[in-house]
Amino acid sequence: MRRHPDDEVTINHLGNGAVLHLAGDFHERGPSQVPYRMHHVVLPHVDEQGVLVRHVSHNSGAQELALSESTLHLNAPNGDILLLVTDGIATLEEEMVVKDPSGTLWRLQPAALQQILEKLHAFLSVDHGHSSMQADLAQFAQTTLQGLKESGVLEDDASLGIVVTGPVLAYYRKRRS
Repeated sequence: MRRHPDDEVTINHLGNGAVLHLAGDFHERGPSQVPYRMHHVVLPHVDEQGVLVRHVSHNSGAQELALSESTLHLNAPNGDILLLVTDGIATLEEEMVVKDPSGTLWRLQPAALQQILEKLHAFLSVDHGHSSMQADLAQFAQTTLQGLKESGVLEDDASLGIVVTGPVLAYYRKRRS
């Protein structure tokens, strides 16, 4: 991931997993009354049968190693959060779409992802000193992954990266006041 000076990031990715973009106030209930508003930034590299077509392995050639690139403008009013996760936590092709009796379509999201979002909101709601935020966030990711592993909700090995912009921290600081 490359950050540009004008609040733009470039994300290069390969394989599946997910990069999720959340507004700093992601936990607030919006018009739909559903918390955890977010969207997938990258598409997984899988074919129509779900087979991984771009990946790093001993057998990868130029075609399998071809990166995709996405550029994202970070401009949410209350800051931006990026979650970078491996497919053991979430990947778009595994978020099943179901139809209810009224014909409405719903996308089911992984339990691990929902637990991360709940824990992230709780983490951000506690005051962290400016100088310790990076270390605290790294510890949060490690502790969260360990908890997910122990509770059995991870489907595979898992990695979690989190980017939190300054305006998100200001938003949470203001909420605490």
